[in-house]
Amino acid sequence: MRDLVRRSELINNDDDEEDEGDNEGAVDEEDQDMLMARAESLHIAKVVSFLTSVVPNLRRLDLARNYWYGSMEVPERRARKAKLVHLDLYGIGNPQPMLFEHLQKSTDFEMLETLSLPDLSERTCEWLDGNPMSLPRLKELKMYVQHDYIRYQGQVGDSCMCFENLLMNVPPLKKLKLVGDYNIVLENCLEHHSTLEILTLHEKDDELDMDLASGIHLKLLEGILRCGNLTFLDIQVHRSRGDRGIWKILQDSTLETLILTLDCQVRRSDSTFENRKEVLECAATDEALARSIYDVCDLEYLMVTSTYSGVQAFNTEDSNTVMAVLQELTGSYEVARVEGRVHVVEMAREMLPADKDAIKLDSDIMRVFRSIWPSKGGDWRDDWHSLPLVVDT
Repeated sequence: MRDLVRRSELINNDDDEEDEGDNEGAVDEEDQDMLMARAESLHIAKVVSFLTSVVPNLRRLDLARNYWYGSMEVPERRARKAKLVHLDLYGIGNPQPMLFEHLQKSTDFEMLETLSLPDLSERTCEWLDGNPMSLPRLKELKMYVQHDYIRYQGQVGDSCMCFENLLMNVPPLKKLKLVGDYNIVLENCLEHHSTLEILTLHEKDDELDMDLASGIHLKLLEGILRCGNLTFLDIQVHRSRGDRGIWKILQDSTLETLILTLDCQVRRSDSTFENRKEVLECAATDEALARSIYDVCDLEYLMVTSTYSGVQAFNTEDSNTVMAVLQELTGSYEVARVEGRVHVVEMAREMLPADKDAIKLDSDIMRVFRSIWPSKGGDWRDDWHSLPLVVDT
């Protein structure tokens, strides 16, 4: 990225760019970040123009940062618009409006079938809203829905409409992947995209406040499963004792493949004994639970993964003990029917810096554990099991 600062003169030398003003004197950190972002966006646009000119039959292009430093001189007689079928910009950070402005000049989007958009700033999202790309053949879209610009102190922001408009300005899709705060954006666009066959909805848990990472809303899930062609769904579900409605909704679906992440958590301010108990009950994932979900949803293939974000409920505990217990309870399983028989395979567990043999058996979390699964006289790790899945009838 530092090399991009040295390339920033590209901005001032480009006739299409705005005057950046007097560069004399100190430049604050925010202005420097913007300068770097603008330089990178312009550089990427020039790379696209160069590649599509010298490789006229180029149809697929995946872009990331810091990938080209050579000459990009293109004879004017060879300049032409790219007729890309696939364009992936997902690995680019903080793209500026100029990137998309230049792409529209150098690329014929009429042929594009697959598009991946990166983390769009509010300014870029609003620019795209006012300058929509013509994508008549688009079938697949991957897009990061920027959380910070959609929700502020629990209020829906103006950019929510921008993201909705982006989804409404493309033709009905067959495949869609949204990462971020998708619940707010997707609900109003489902009727337009009722043609969906494959849908992936992920939250960016490492950047979101976990109090907001609540999984898919049931109303949205019901709407999604009304898409008659949908056969593949990848979602995160927040587990609780009252989650039986989730299984009822999934039970009535026509899905063939389900990739399911089960998240057990309580809010930081709600860590009573009963809520800690609920975290452990919902975290417990074993082969029996995986088989039960597979049977209830009548699937061809299931991958179920449970997470341990519920660690927040035990934030006053010894960290090694908490992580050891939650690591033991959570896991990932694949379930599929092969030659008429259902096979369940436990996937490799993530290795955590927790010593399972050094846990404190008299700790608060173990007292909660024992209130659910009494000791059988042996190793505590052999005592637990998942709780039966409850489905409304």
